[in-house]
Amino acid sequence: MSQQFVPNNPLPQGAKVPEEVAVFSPEVEAEIDRHLSKYPVMRSAILPLMFIVQRERGGPTSRSASASASPTSGRSPPSTR
Repeated sequence: MSQQFVPNNPLPQGAKVPEEVAVFSPEVEAEIDRHLSKYPVMRSAILPLMFIVQRERGGPTSRSASASASPTSGRSPPSTR
């Protein structure tokens, strides 16, 4: 998770990112790292990451859940949708 994603075509509107930062257990962080290491393009891992967030948060992913996955994947919420 040391790479920072820089979009090559950012959306024209500003992103509203909640102040809340997702905190996951070390086991979940390791699972996230395993998924990120599988994909040469980091954004390709977004679906597995969203499944993890859904499992950990206990329900369908919402915009705030997308934001929870974003710091992990280095992406802003609009680009995860």
